[in-house]
Amino acid sequence: GKDASEFVSSKLDEAIEKGIITPEEANFVMAADLLWMGNIRRGKFEGETVVFVGEVSWTIEPDDIKRAEEKAQILRKAGVWAIPFVSGSVWAQTELKEQALERKVVCATDSRIDPSRSDWEAFEELLSFWRP
Repeated sequence: GKDASEFVSSKLDEAIEKGIITPEEANFVMAADLLWMGNIRRGKFEGETVVFVGEVSWTIEPDDIKRAEEKAQILRKAGVWAIPFVSGSVWAQTELKEQALERKVVCATDSRIDPSRSDWEAFEELLSFWRP
């Protein structure tokens, strides 16, 4: 993978020009803590490019999840296959992680990523959910 800032910025500029998104929405996306892109290496989406849009906090709060989802939705409107993720050391409430996973948000805590790539079926379901 690699930094996706330039790629995302150009896609957002194109979407603004076409009237698909507003400049404020583009600024909101570009304020993400991390924009990372890569190619899917297996399964039915092999070879496709995805962008991970992330919010990183020491303690993961409901607003972190919401911002990641909103940024992914804006990118989706712009035609970018974006997957929201949150990362941190701890969860503000224990049920938040389960809620995030139900909403198809990738969760990274304590060097563990959920859903795990080892559970490829769950990961492909997440990819399908966010595909534009």
